[in-house]
Amino acid sequence: MHIDPIGDSESSLPSLLSGTIKIKHGMPIRKLRGKTRQTLRSQVVVDSVETVLRQLVQNSLDAQASFVRVKIDLASLSVCVEDNGHGIEASDLSLVGKRYHTSSGGRGESLSSIAVCSGSVIVRSKTQAQQENCVCLGGSCPPELLRVLTSFFQLDSLEAAGTQVMVSRVFASMPVRLENARRKADKLRQKMKSVFFELLCAPHVKAEVYLLEQGEFVRMFSVEACDSVVEKFSSLFRLSAKNMVSLLAKSTSCSVEGSFCLQSSHRSGLQFVFLNGEHVPLQSQVNRIFASHGYGLGRQSVFGRSLRLHPVYCFHVQAQDEANALRFLKEELAKVLAKVLAQGGQKRYNEGQRGSPKRIRKSTREEIDSTQEETQPSVDFSQPSVDFPLVHVSQQDIGTLKVVKQVSKQFILAKSGSSLFILDQHACDERVQVEQFFREYITAMSDPSCDLRIRCDETMAFSLAKEEQTSFLRYEDVFRNFGISYVLGNRKCTVTHLPRALSHETQPERLKLLLLQHIMEMEEGEKQATMTGNWVQDVSNIPSAISESLISSACRQSVKFGDLLSKAEMEYLISQLDKCTLPFQCAHGRPTIVPLEADMMTFTEDEDLD
Repeated sequence: MHIDPIGDSESSLPSLLSGTIKIKHGMPIRKLRGKTRQTLRSQVVVDSVETVLRQLVQNSLDAQASFVRVKIDLASLSVCVEDNGHGIEASDLSLVGKRYHTSSGGRGESLSSIAVCSGSVIVRSKTQAQQENCVCLGGSCPPELLRVLTSFFQLDSLEAAGTQVMVSRVFASMPVRLENARRKADKLRQKMKSVFFELLCAPHVKAEVYLLEQGEFVRMFSVEACDSVVEKFSSLFRLSAKNMVSLLAKSTSCSVEGSFCLQSSHRSGLQFVFLNGEHVPLQSQVNRIFASHGYGLGRQSVFGRSLRLHPVYCFHVQAQDEANALRFLKEELAKVLAKVLAQGGQKRYNEGQRGSPKRIRKSTREEIDSTQEETQPSVDFSQPSVDFPLVHVSQQDIGTLKVVKQVSKQFILAKSGSSLFILDQHACDERVQVEQFFREYITAMSDPSCDLRIRCDETMAFSLAKEEQTSFLRYEDVFRNFGISYVLGNRKCTVTHLPRALSHETQPERLKLLLLQHIMEMEEGEKQATMTGNWVQDVSNIPSAISESLISSACRQSVKFGDLLSKAEMEYLISQLDKCTLPFQCAHGRPTIVPLEADMMTFTEDEDLD
């Protein structure tokens, strides 16, 4: 069967509108083969390695496990989950992994979909009353395959009740999915704690997570069994008890237990809301409550750069439905926030942070003043004093401009044909300068013979958490390419070299915040770690601190309002603006050129416009 596309001579638009489509007879419609249907359905159910982890750990929780051990190899995308749950009966083992077979009331698709998407899946289980049994999903379980996987995941035989699920090479038969999953491996590593905290909100469950590094599975973190979800939250993410505010409230139909931190975080993944033991995505609604009370407004001034901050919290609500849960949480959280504010909690919130806005402004005012944009008078072109209607301007128009004269030592009046144009001399030169600076910087980065690093007069050292040190090690080559070098050791980072754009930096903690911000932006996908060599594409991937410094330098070195320019200088400035990639705005967003339409028949260059 063949259906003509719209526009075909035999399937005209009138026939489509009338509801008739002419069909050419050819191949008959056939049902997809079973294996093809399974593959398509499996790719819907299993879309990432994270999904595989979530499904397998949830199976362990459904088996009433109190201990879960997870081993992950991000290189081969292989996963192993073992637990001490009640195990699988021998009579049921043959049904494990069969689509639409379940013991937990779900859809019964997770294991079968994982098996279709992976190289091999072996399930080994034991109950208290039976011996260990094993099954390979999708086929027989040859002893050699079992031996290889148990050796790779470093597993012992089951002595007590429990289950081991070994998954090798997720997306092995799907090259596109495989490549995409490998690209996201580092991001998964960073959010691993959050993923497992969402899954293991039950206080009584303990878990250990291992990653394969240099041939050995190394424990990344453990989730300890605790008396409450809130206690587990503080323990796992190492939150100081003195900065935590508790929230505990009950009504006839709802109850909420939780806590939030007086210190915001640069990470956005420390926000959790659970409803009746299940994680629910209510972060955006809860964040608005914090923002309305002045908590975690999302900005922290560092080197003239606003860094995003996020509130840190965990709330567990018991309610019959999500609407009542959210309403109750909003009401009770608003009460607690208002009480904390009344008791001076906001002051602790502001001053308790390392490098908080208040402390940074006080200690670095002179340095920031020396690097920020020199303020130029702003001009509002939205309501011109002369009644000329605005007309469209294109980049081609800039190349045809002829200078008339300078106006008030601030603007350049130019004409092209029968149109007048006003150019902001400061904004124009700033645009020219900033593109030159970015082009030179990125070109130098791409040149293997060029080293952007300049040794610091005095090295700067700051402490790092374990996760932070892992990130700094992972992106060491990326930072070196930007001209930033450091030495890592014993939870400490010592910065030895900086690019010229950051040579003024002298405060270790502030430098740490700048580097962490770039790491967060790379891990969240806002910036790319690899550069293309095209400065227009790469400019958005430069660390924000370096970008702000280059922009500030361009502003300081450009022509100012009040500078007298000769006609030759104005013509040269316009010719350079014509070469810019983005000629219509300065780096701070001010327009460089505004077109005006006027009757040029009686206009002369000698007319006094001052």
